[in-house]
Amino acid sequence: MDDAIIASVSSEASGQPAEHAISPLEPNFAWQANEVSAQHKLIIDLTEARECDGFSFIHHEAEDIDITVEMSADATQWISCTLLSYTTPDSTFIRMHYFASDGTNLSTYTARYWRFTVLSTTYAPYYAPTDCRISMCWLFSFHEFDKGAAWPINDMSVYPGNSELLANGKVYRSGYSVNPYVTFTRTWMLVDSEYDVLRAAIRACNGAYRPFVLIESDGVHRLCKFASDEITEELLDLGLYRVTCKFVELPIVQKNRWH
Repeated sequence: MDDAIIASVSSEASGQPAEHAISPLEPNFAWQANEVSAQHKLIIDLTEARECDGFSFIHHEAEDIDITVEMSADATQWISCTLLSYTTPDSTFIRMHYFASDGTNLSTYTARYWRFTVLSTTYAPYYAPTDCRISMCWLFSFHEFDKGAAWPINDMSVYPGNSELLANGKVYRSGYSVNPYVTFTRTWMLVDSEYDVLRAAIRACNGAYRPFVLIESDGVHRLCKFASDEITEELLDLGLYRVTCKFVELPIVQKNRWH
């Protein structure tokens, strides 16, 4: 989503602009529609044609919603994208849909413009903004290797705080954010082809620069970044590696707060 911009939006509430749906590091902020309608439209311009495997979004309201997506080369002629539904555990806000041209097999679509239509499915007569408060609407490419990670018990919550050196040499610490984040590692046993997939994911994220959605072996989705550009690897045998990566999980809350 680098360089992506909002080309058009059906409506947006004051202080909750559509740009919040694609801002890559602020999932706490949301696009909130303010029109009296059960449908809300958002057009994203990737600034160039890009290959996409699907899209993910975070919806913060209790009502169920459905999102349809169309693609276009010129923002004039639109083609509907067929989606493969993906069941997301209730323990996460992050929803994901893969593209599937035949409804069964995963597919890749290439386009510059993407139009999303958000519909409330629980309460059809509901008016905005109740049924549209989305803090992430990202197109993605996926990197997959079928290996469950060994889970060390080292997940650690970190509460962002502020430190100030006092005149007597003591340090005064105070918190300035209600949003903790989690640091953790995952270790995989990978053959050469799987290790290549992991390297490709690291390159796509430009190391620790871009966020991504990590899908755990139990299906839970986590919005993360690599904690650093470095990974730990150990060659166990010819073409077999033990690889450990450190991650930072970005906080996702329902309130508008900085993190």
